[in-house]
Amino acid sequence: MAEANERKVVLLAEDDIDQAYLARRMLERKGFVVVTAVDGEQALALAEVLNPSAIVLDLVMPGIDGFEFLKVMRDRPGPKPPVIAVSAFRGYLPKAKHLGADEAVRKPYSQKLVDRLAALMDGGIGDGACLSEAEEEPKVGEDREGEEDRRSAAAEEILHLVGGLGRAPDPMLQDLTERTSRIFDVRGCLISLVTRDKDAWIAGTGVAGAPGRSVPRDVSVFAHAIATRAALVVHDAEENPFFRDSEARKMGLRFYAGVPLTSRTGEPLGSLCLMDHRPRDFSWMDLELLGTIARAVVGTIEWREKEAHPREPVSSFRHLDIVDPELMILGRDGFDEVLRQLSDRAADYPDDPEDGATVLVAQMMEERLVPVVDVLRVIFPVAMIGRLGRNRVGVVVVGTASEAARRLAMGAIGGDALVLVRDASVGSQQAVEALRAVEASLDGAQEGRLPPPDPSPPIPPAP
Repeated sequence: MAEANERKVVLLAEDDIDQAYLARRMLERKGFVVVTAVDGEQALALAEVLNPSAIVLDLVMPGIDGFEFLKVMRDRPGPKPPVIAVSAFRGYLPKAKHLGADEAVRKPYSQKLVDRLAALMDGGIGDGACLSEAEEEPKVGEDREGEEDRRSAAAEEILHLVGGLGRAPDPMLQDLTERTSRIFDVRGCLISLVTRDKDAWIAGTGVAGAPGRSVPRDVSVFAHAIATRAALVVHDAEENPFFRDSEARKMGLRFYAGVPLTSRTGEPLGSLCLMDHRPRDFSWMDLELLGTIARAVVGTIEWREKEAHPREPVSSFRHLDIVDPELMILGRDGFDEVLRQLSDRAADYPDDPEDGATVLVAQMMEERLVPVVDVLRVIFPVAMIGRLGRNRVGVVVVGTASEAARRLAMGAIGGDALVLVRDASVGSQQAVEALRAVEASLDGAQEGRLPPPDPSPPIPPAP
């Protein structure tokens, strides 16, 4: 097989880094030369330049998705390479076949995909099926070797720990949904946990009844994370073959973006999702940011589990470092990730002040941390807040210029606090370097090696 495929180039269109790595390794082991595209636009450009022997096409991608890719390829003149469409969402596969995909295979990537690809490239004819019986997704209520029992039991336990049904929502989870909704400028944001028979909205904003409402699982538009175990983005439900006549449209929703929430033992618990009544663009940077916030959601849940089971070792949890347990804001790791992603998003839209980003660091007496964080939450509603040290917090503010952010912070917290700001609309690497420089200045002042830093130093220009 390796010799037969030695010169054959496969174009892999897949925006998920981990999934792309897995698929690439499988294909390269069979001797294919693999070129990867991270979105549909890049895939179309590479398809025209490379003239690949075959294309493996993820259907859910930011910008131009797999369906639009198939439409464009169908209208291009001349011979076309065979296309295998892949998706974790079963409902997408028949539409991909209708739009011209030679095969439609359900994720995760497996040997079946490699075998079908080899057959297509050797001139074989696909079996015409989208799924074999063995690949069929179990219906609600069916059990596969106890997997659903374990998954739903884990979701029920978390639901009991964090409340949301008949009780006040967890403050950290509710704060995350409100901030996420504002940062992405969407109508609503939900955190849902999916049990065997219901979808419970444990925190959220912008959706009637949230938080504290549950709906039957089989009609929920927010339970797709359980079926797909992967991110799902619907730019416009009216144009989407699966969502056009779904409950989502009956709710007036046209945009949906959701990422799964996974337990520390690997079971999908539910989702963190965004929604809007208007179509939306959603880039790979947006998806990365939403994924980081989802890890903060999981980190918060894990801290609640740790409180309920104090004897469990820290090593049995995966995302504790994302959240600071004392202040219930982002921890160091979570803050750094959010800073990088918001900075990259801001740098991508340099002329739009509403997308601009500022990083602010405040240092104070340790006993003032809790009231200062409470104040920062109020004065910076479109921001993410994190703990950067024993007596230090950071804020990534969206849509507020650096000097205005500094004045707001100083006016609100005053006292003995030192506040430094830097423009973070400069790309991830420069933003992290600016943060480190600010922290070094504060460290020097704290240790008495340097005079107190100027609270409004000049912002270094981007090179």
